[in-house]
Amino acid sequence: MSSTSIRDGGIGAAVGVIIGILLGAAFVWFYSAKLRQDRPGEPVIYLSEPPPPIQYQTIKFIPEIMKTMEHFHLCRKDGPDLRKALGMTCAGFSMHTRNYYHTDKLPKVPESFDENLRRLFLGEELTRALKELILNPKTRYHALTHLQVRVVLSNLDIHTIGPLSLLPLFVTEFFKCLPLKTCSYTEQSKIDGLMTLAFWRKLTVYSMARDKGLLPGPIEPPEIIDMQVNRLFSALADVLDPFAKDKEEGETTHREALKRQLSFAVKFGYEIFSHGIEYQYQWQPEPSKDGIVVVPGLAELANDGASPHANPKVMEGTPEIRIPRLDPW
Repeated sequence: MSSTSIRDGGIGAAVGVIIGILLGAAFVWFYSAKLRQDRPGEPVIYLSEPPPPIQYQTIKFIPEIMKTMEHFHLCRKDGPDLRKALGMTCAGFSMHTRNYYHTDKLPKVPESFDENLRRLFLGEELTRALKELILNPKTRYHALTHLQVRVVLSNLDIHTIGPLSLLPLFVTEFFKCLPLKTCSYTEQSKIDGLMTLAFWRKLTVYSMARDKGLLPGPIEPPEIIDMQVNRLFSALADVLDPFAKDKEEGETTHREALKRQLSFAVKFGYEIFSHGIEYQYQWQPEPSKDGIVVVPGLAELANDGASPHANPKVMEGTPEIRIPRLDPW
């Protein structure tokens, strides 16, 4: 046998072995695939953790975020303490009226009186009613108290934003863009809007707090509203000027005293604004000779978790109403 035949036989044997190995591997692969098809529920094993599924409804995460922010508003007054603070704020205006304004009949109504009243942006109907009550000596005391309390507190209420608002512009401009009214609180679910709004309010208050500790609230009125406070003060003082009592030289004037009382009331207003619970001032019944609100109702629209109430809960002891013919002072 020649050497060429031996070499060809060796090559043929080697090729046969390789083909056999490949056929064996193919058989094993197809057999394994067949087993996987027969067991469709077999779990897939990853060498690393698979990526989490995409969450399209990101709103679901907001309640969890809120849990990390609950402490932003915990330093505050509640229940009787909050009612007492509201009463003291309104009583300050009541005492201011008694000490600095007379109940004498005016010999002549100033020509600017109507225009000055309109500059308070109370609406035509309310402006007309208050004008009649203020000019009447028998109802003036409570009417002037109502005027001061309402002008100041309604301009610190996020639900009644007007040209004389004492809240920062970045707050009022944002809130005015929302398709949200008081009645909407009873028509929305927590997820559809109130939770998001409460989340925004807490972030806003936290960003405004000077001390960013665990308990930053209640916040102090920011310096950026000083010009707004001065504008409201001037408009209100112009209405009150004709009724100011004459003071001796060196005595505190009604404008100086009003400025101090306004500062105190603004501080209370920011305590309500930075409160975790959604509150709104209520002024019903509207002022008349049969009754004038001197302390507004404080209605809870939604609780600390942003869940709206079907019917707003009015704080016990509010509103406080005076009947001029029975209680002239």
